Amino acid sequence: MKNFIKFIICFLLGNTVCFRLFRLINRKKLLILYYHRVVTNENLKNILYKDLCVDNESFENQMKFLSQYYNPVGEKEIILFLEGKGQMPKYPVWVTFDDGYKDNYKNAYPIFKKYKIPATFFVTTGFINKEAIPYEDYVQEAVRIIPLKEVRFNFNKKEYKFSLNTEEQKKNMIRNLLSIVGNNTSAKNSHVLELMNSLKISAKNIHDLFMNWDEIRELNKNGFSIGAHTVNHHILSSLSAQEALKEISVSKKEIEKNLGLTISSFAYPRGKKTDFDAGVCSPILQSCGFQLGVSTVGGYNNKPLNKDRFKLKRMGVGYGDSLEFFKIKVSTGSFWQL
Repeated sequence: MKNFIKFIICFLLGNTVCFRLFRLINRKKLLILYYHRVVTNENLKNILYKDLCVDNESFENQMKFLSQYYNPVGEKEIILFLEGKGQMPKYPVWVTFDDGYKDNYKNAYPIFKKYKIPATFFVTTGFINKEAIPYEDYVQEAVRIIPLKEVRFNFNKKEYKFSLNTEEQKKNMIRNLLSIVGNNTSAKNSHVLELMNSLKISAKNIHDLFMNWDEIRELNKNGFSIGAHTVNHHILSSLSAQEALKEISVSKKEIEKNLGLTISSFAYPRGKKTDFDAGVCSPILQSCGFQLGVSTVGGYNNKPLNKDRFKLKRMGVGYGDSLEFFKIKVSTGSFWQL
């Protein structure tokens, strides 16, 4: 259904006239893009849930397009715009990445350098320090390294049995495991660890999915900004104000300790309107010394930026976005986030 809707949108708006018109109308508004992963086609085959992924070729085409038709700006320029100390160019776009996956360094970084595009990487320090891992990634990697052809285990007073002779059977097990505990849960939680222990899988056996501090330092030394994305990627609206403060402040201090500099930006985990309370989080960000915060609420950011500096909008780019559809999303601001 989603692909069909994309096809209809491309059919109706995917022409040069519409692109030029929307681009002209929005020329003075700030567009912020967010990505999660850039992966090779070979690695894509091993990822069941691809929504957070963009393949290498598509990502390079998108960055080439931005370099030709927009003015990519960096975090420092955004902060100057917020403070009224700089003049924003026409067609400004800021590219960001969330979570800190290793393929950001391996695949996105060379493309950014090739097209001279500044970017900000929002890292989850628990992922970097290997204290936590996204449950979805944990499950997919765990199933792949199980050497058995059949798995039986008990979890939460229920018995489970899965055959693992084919790729489809493995995918079926992944789907079932994801439904057992639910998404958006970090693997350090006791009930997730209990499930993994039932499978006799240790977190130490899971493939290294995230950047290390040396790679993050290299990005920073080469002009790319690093921002905070909490410690454990908990949804902040589900936490008390004190817990949210800890997630935000500790992640900032950890990054600053490892990089030896002050960081200025923060990205809300998941980032929809229901995932954080701006009335609670904005004062926390301000008290911690952040200059801005970004959400995943779609749309352009209108001037003056300062009034929304701790809840700036971002447009997501994911798997299956053709270049034609990407052009439509960029030129319209894609408040609908398809």
